Amino acid sequence: MPNLTRRIVISGVAIWRPPSETAMPIVLVPRSRPNRRALGLSRSAKSSKERVGSLAMSNPLARNGQNHTGNRALSGRSPNRRPAQFRRAARLFDRSGFVRSMAPNKKREGRVRDLEGILGDAVAAGDAPYLVAMVADRQRVLWSGSAGEAAPGRAAATDTVFRIYSMTKAVGSLAAMLLVERGQLGLDQPVDEVLPQFAELKVLDGFDGEEPVLRPPKTRATIRHLATHTSGLVYEYWNADLAAYLERTGRPSVISGRAAGLAYPLAFDPGTRWGYGIGIDWLGRVVEAVDGRRIDKFCQDEIFAPLGMTDTGFEAGEGDAGRLAAGMSRGRDGTHAPFGMTPPSEPEFYGMGHALFSTAPDYLKFLQLFLNGGKHAGGRLIGPESFEVMATNQIGDLRVTPMVSAMPRLSADVDLFPGAQKTHTFGFVRLEEDVPGMRAAGSLGWAGIFNTHYWIDPATGIAAVLMTQALPFADPRFMDVFQRFERAVYGRFGNTS
Repeated sequence: MPNLTRRIVISGVAIWRPPSETAMPIVLVPRSRPNRRALGLSRSAKSSKERVGSLAMSNPLARNGQNHTGNRALSGRSPNRRPAQFRRAARLFDRSGFVRSMAPNKKREGRVRDLEGILGDAVAAGDAPYLVAMVADRQRVLWSGSAGEAAPGRAAATDTVFRIYSMTKAVGSLAAMLLVERGQLGLDQPVDEVLPQFAELKVLDGFDGEEPVLRPPKTRATIRHLATHTSGLVYEYWNADLAAYLERTGRPSVISGRAAGLAYPLAFDPGTRWGYGIGIDWLGRVVEAVDGRRIDKFCQDEIFAPLGMTDTGFEAGEGDAGRLAAGMSRGRDGTHAPFGMTPPSEPEFYGMGHALFSTAPDYLKFLQLFLNGGKHAGGRLIGPESFEVMATNQIGDLRVTPMVSAMPRLSADVDLFPGAQKTHTFGFVRLEEDVPGMRAAGSLGWAGIFNTHYWIDPATGIAAVLMTQALPFADPRFMDVFQRFERAVYGRFGNTS
């Protein structure tokens, strides 16, 4: 409502947001057991007795009096224990780099693998406005749950529709891989052979006063570069020079849905660095040029229909209006307020970097395709060689690097699993080493800017989603919830292979 919000423009896209929103402080709020009915907390189909039984069976540490780190339970005694203040400090960080809860809490430790409790506690504490989560193995859904209201008066549920933004990218990469497998496209084929206009893009070498300094790239970008974020095309959200370029030239952002929004300059020469950006939006245009179908039609025919993804598409239809989650953003006071950001309807082009709407169950079907090596219930979607390209490192000695925010209102700094080696496949960020108590080496994953997150762990046979619609992306409080959720998933289900 105009009297309650103000209009701002971010990279050419008009957004309504509350006047109180500014930089995001981290507020420590005690978490207590929520009232499930008040929060709209959904339980899985199992009874409480069955859940408790399965939890005990899957948690040998709980049976022998240890917590999830392998140390003695907090209530136990052991010789040479360090003073309490040092034990407290040691628990602040773990191998994943996520901040842990500062206050030891026996009740919380005892419920560390209670997935429903994690969701409910997170919403009660204001770490997320609402949450929907699901876990699957290769054949079935292992668990689902939700907490909070996805819109005023409407509880979050597994049929809640989300703007999945950059979770679209893996779908766009799969679309291109289908053409590669059919011999219609080459991984190392120059992009400008398919889209001649790509040759017009120059490298941004800074500014001379207010004027951008542009030069021709020293290398030609390939299809593989587009899919692995090594083409030089980066987002303005994590690159101040790109943000300044768009502002000074008046060019639209790629998320505007306008064709002119693809004409970003390159931030570096193709193949020389990893930089997260709009390469897969260009990749979607490549698919259209090669195949002849518009990308929404291609994805429906070739991906969504075979996988049974009936709730996934490029437009939020009339039937979805009652299920679409509300967008939120954390304000100065640490609370969430409405934030009306959504992909444009009927754009000039559908960007395969951001354009999809989906639900947790639908996206889980997509993830199970990769748990099963490219196979699904109806057969095989991609062959073993294509799957290998989508599941293994495709950037050589380059590595995925931290993303430093240029727009804190939209994203915090992003550095998933700090210190761990991360590469990029033809579609996913790939973790190259085990994280104790969490995902294994070879795991694939990524997220959408409204904090819809997923991972695929082929080694253990587990895939999961944790979804909300709240900014900023990678909000530290949300990421702490994500870390606890992931640990609880492995604590409860372990290795399903």
